[in-house]
Amino acid sequence: MKFNKHNPAHYITYFLSLISLVLATLLYLFNKKKNNVVIFTGHKLIGNIETLINSENIKYNKYYLTFSLKDYINLSKKKNNILLALNPFHLFILLKSKLIISSHGLVLHRLLKKYFNLKTISTGHAIKSNNNSEILKELYHFDEVWLFSNFEKKIYIEECNYKIQNLEVTGFPRIDGLSDLYLKKDEIKRAYGFNDKDKLILYAPTDDRKNQEYLNSIFSLQNLNLYKFFDEISDKLNLKFILKYHINTNLNGEIIQYINKSKNLKRHENSNNYPDISSLAISDILITDWSSIFVDSLAISIPIIFLNTPRAYIESGVSKVFNNQLIERKNNYEEISKDLSKLIDDNFLFNKNLKELKKIIYEDTYENNNIARCVERIESII
Repeated sequence: MKFNKHNPAHYITYFLSLISLVLATLLYLFNKKKNNVVIFTGHKLIGNIETLINSENIKYNKYYLTFSLKDYINLSKKKNNILLALNPFHLFILLKSKLIISSHGLVLHRLLKKYFNLKTISTGHAIKSNNNSEILKELYHFDEVWLFSNFEKKIYIEECNYKIQNLEVTGFPRIDGLSDLYLKKDEIKRAYGFNDKDKLILYAPTDDRKNQEYLNSIFSLQNLNLYKFFDEISDKLNLKFILKYHINTNLNGEIIQYINKSKNLKRHENSNNYPDISSLAISDILITDWSSIFVDSLAISIPIIFLNTPRAYIESGVSKVFNNQLIERKNNYEEISKDLSKLIDDNFLFNKNLKELKKIIYEDTYENNNIARCVERIESII
């Protein structure tokens, strides 16, 4: 759960979690022996931490900790290794663990390390696509910060002036998982209710962040006309659209109703059997704006159509993930229509620019074996 300072319920949650921690600490004072336990945590059980917690290569006992009662209830129905920060007995398991692996920052990070002898690793959730150095300060407290590739490490050092010597290039574990899912493409398509021969387009925009310039653009995820266009082009080219949004995105009711009535548009839903990234693995084309999901799609050579929207995140500039000459953006619906038609005629050709960008980012190294590198780091730090 990401803390929202404008949400009173979040203050209550963190206050109750603090009480839970005090009670867990009292238990810890009577039994400080560490167990062979690794705790995973993040805003949601998706991405890198989802891949790692499901990996059989990590031999330690693994738990996922959440602050969200809703997430705890839903996950506990499917898994028996889910912890809730509101439960002092669950936090006692955390305090007796050896390592916390997080996709985001940690509450009371320095306290946990200083008084409970916990090691911490940031496994990341997305490649560094902006060059905001201020938001990196929370990473200074981790024993290690795992990076996508040396390409990303250069962004930290050269564009963000990152000084702490805790950067480790491992590659992202979820990329291994994505490649494995891609090999099961037809099986997963059927599980999601599609036919083997369906041509699937994944629309995965960045969060709108309530940025008015973005919201007023023709490619805004809150613009009903965009979905009408997707519907029309689907009928014309015999396509199906999967709509995958940022976890913070809230669609307006009119758009939700339109999607629910459409035979061509389907919102991404997490499956009990497949990871969150499965919708990317089964797609033939990705349409996005400023979402770093496109970097993941490069790993399995999916063609990409970039939309020329205003940037919703304006706290800093973009890093060379986006600030390069290899990305070409579309300015209107007609250009998208032409691109889709051409890609279908060319049997979803992965073009020269994307091949070059893939080589630059992945360095012919980090498309695979990332889980193994992460396991090595876990073994060394514990």
